[in-house]
Amino acid sequence: MDIKYAYYNTSKGYRVVGGTAAHFLKADGSLDGTEYIDKYSEQNILGRKYFSGAIGNSYNLTAIETRGNGSTVYPSIGFHQPGQYAATLSFRSNGFNFMDYSGTLLTDVNAAKFIKGGSDDSYLLLGGGGHLPRTSFASGNYRDYQDNREINPNEISPMQISYGFTTWNNDITTSTYADFLHFGGYTDASGGQQNLIAFNKNGFGIRQFQGPWQDGNRYSKYVDYFHNGATIDYSDILTNIITAGASGWAQRKLLGRGWNPTYGDHVEINVPGSTANTASLKLNHSGGLYVNDNLVWNAGNFNPDSKDSAWLHSGRDFTQGTRILTNIDYSQWSGAAFLVEIKGNMYGGGMVMDCKIQGYIYNDTIINAVGYSTHPLLTEIIALNLNGELCFWFPRLSYWQGFSVKVTDVTSAGVTTTTNRAYQIADAADPGGIKRVRIPIATIATQNWINGQSFVTTNTVQAITALKEFYTTLAMANGQSIYLKGSSDTAHYIRHFSDDTDGFGVSSGFAVKNYSTLDNLFQVTSTGFGEFKQNVRAGGFLKAGSSNNFVLLGYGDHKPLSDFWTSANFNPATKVNTWENAYALGFSSGSSTGAPYIYHATDGYVFLATQSWVSSNFANQIQLNVEFTTNLGTGLMLSDDKIGGESGLIDIHQKAFIAGKIGEYYKYGSSIDGLEGINYDLGKKNIGIGGDIDSNKVRVEGCVKAIGNFKSEEEKPDTMFIPDGQIATLRDEIVNAKYAIRLNPHEYGIDAYSTLDVDDRNRLIHIVADQVDMRVNFNKIYPKQQIVIYNFDQKGNGLEVQINGKTIYYIEQHCFLRLYVTNSLRVIAERQQPCDFVW
Repeated sequence: MDIKYAYYNTSKGYRVVGGTAAHFLKADGSLDGTEYIDKYSEQNILGRKYFSGAIGNSYNLTAIETRGNGSTVYPSIGFHQPGQYAATLSFRSNGFNFMDYSGTLLTDVNAAKFIKGGSDDSYLLLGGGGHLPRTSFASGNYRDYQDNREINPNEISPMQISYGFTTWNNDITTSTYADFLHFGGYTDASGGQQNLIAFNKNGFGIRQFQGPWQDGNRYSKYVDYFHNGATIDYSDILTNIITAGASGWAQRKLLGRGWNPTYGDHVEINVPGSTANTASLKLNHSGGLYVNDNLVWNAGNFNPDSKDSAWLHSGRDFTQGTRILTNIDYSQWSGAAFLVEIKGNMYGGGMVMDCKIQGYIYNDTIINAVGYSTHPLLTEIIALNLNGELCFWFPRLSYWQGFSVKVTDVTSAGVTTTTNRAYQIADAADPGGIKRVRIPIATIATQNWINGQSFVTTNTVQAITALKEFYTTLAMANGQSIYLKGSSDTAHYIRHFSDDTDGFGVSSGFAVKNYSTLDNLFQVTSTGFGEFKQNVRAGGFLKAGSSNNFVLLGYGDHKPLSDFWTSANFNPATKVNTWENAYALGFSSGSSTGAPYIYHATDGYVFLATQSWVSSNFANQIQLNVEFTTNLGTGLMLSDDKIGGESGLIDIHQKAFIAGKIGEYYKYGSSIDGLEGINYDLGKKNIGIGGDIDSNKVRVEGCVKAIGNFKSEEEKPDTMFIPDGQIATLRDEIVNAKYAIRLNPHEYGIDAYSTLDVDDRNRLIHIVADQVDMRVNFNKIYPKQQIVIYNFDQKGNGLEVQINGKTIYYIEQHCFLRLYVTNSLRVIAERQQPCDFVW
């Protein structure tokens, strides 16, 4: 007998072999000295504990009582985040103390609010634990924070001060905001005007308003202050460093600072005035001086091209391609109209290059983009958006190429400058970019250059020495000719006539002159080829719509060959006389292989049987390809390659097989060219009904109705057919219970101290947890699942529910939770409900 499981009774209790006083005996017979709480040893408790044994609210009646040693060890609770920080909460003679990890120094307390007993929000807390009314801190000359968008001097009494939120212009209609300080001033007007100070909240700025003492109108007169310690960020465009003039002036900026792609970092001086003006003086970071946006001084040198900006020159012999950068904005939906001018030379192509291109940035692309060049190697230039700027690129053209470029914004009329917007020409591969437009370049040239290129001209006599192919219509004007034997022989030609000038009988059309006789060879008129004046020899004459079974007639028509006597269909020397009503001898097909016959005056064809005809038309005494149902006329025939290369018993009236064979098929009831009936494939051993076969033994085109039932070798009481031809069991979702189909939920239990991993496609799952310290984890969930989980933990533990290892819920003891999985795999949890075993 296994001693571990032996039962015996003794007044001393139970003893287990191998056990000590530190062990206890578990229900499964094992020994454990770690999974219980003792009174003296230090232990790490891993599970949650609930203490609900309180019988009152005094310290000695609560569920947990923490005690000190009566002297220097105070009742405390420690808090520890391992490896990071720790602290204690200690109760001492002066109350609760929030202490550091050593219990010797006080630490901070962070809370949503601090509430003192017997106090309320009309008091302010003091450092020693007391409080005072808020009125104890108030002054009769101080006014609390206000939201006042339009301030008058008389809104505050003399010798008072207020602060709050207002508008930068002290005007309720504006949306630039500011903080303010408002001073009530002296006790009477002898102390001067009142002051209102505003601090801009939408940018940097301090503004001082002044108004008459205790006046009832809003502050309107002011001055702005700035300081030299202010930092202006590089990306900011702060154009109003100093302003001047009344608030209603159209131009108030005097000094500004900014940045843009044209000037870079710069300062700007403007002329304030009551009416708008564009006068400006700009100085940029590279020493450029601009008057009204025109460059007049460049890095210490006067700019002679301030009116018409200079050309930008490239390097020589770019190997990758020529990239031209401009500062024209191409990021916009609609932008500048531009003109590109390129001049240059190279050692190839035989011509200097002078190119001009136009375009207009519109509709997020470039429209009206065209150009021309004097050099034939430049056929296309690509325009593109590179980092928001308009860029041009074209590939290498020839050796030692070099160019000068000018790009002008020609959008506005009346502008007195043509500033070059190109700022870099570089040797670079195609830069890619976006919003690419291919601009075609037409080649223009001088007449002398064209004459040297051997072009065919329209107004000079030329000899064409090479073959020319024409892929369009050639037209010949009235009275014009094509000479057939060279320009010196004008007697032989193809000529377009509108009258019979040459006397050839052609009133309208074309005439071709014969080489040898000067007679007209043939005429071409509006009705086709006319009269041939000479004999015509040919390999054959073909008439549209005719064949070798017809004979051509003299005026364009034709008649069947059978209308004529030939040696093939009749020999007049042996013509049958009309004795006894015999009118003619013949063969049914017109050849000797056809059925011979005598034509009777009243009975028609009487067929004869020659030995050769019988041998070729009968096999084993069966006549082929002739209807044999002469009595009933049902059209049945034994066919052998009669129609469509098929053989078998056919219905010639319906053009259908009763039983036949064509290619790989045995056909029953199908048409000669179709598969409407039953068709057996000899090679694949499969059958198609109403159509072709597939990989199944029998394929049916259309529906099948069975009077009886379908059976399968693999069928069982809990199976059913599914569309792919296989057998599906009913064990998962439903079961066949005595020939009644019922739902079949899957039920799971959980072992103690373990996690149940579930991956189940069933739509309805029940999990009953009735052990100790249990968890359930769904490795995978499926659409439209309904999951019910019951927690009957024997020690009152909560049941942890996980999906893919992530905790989503804790179910309390003696409660159940219902989950539903949506089509999109979202999980809905109904509120947990209490439950219990009742049987």
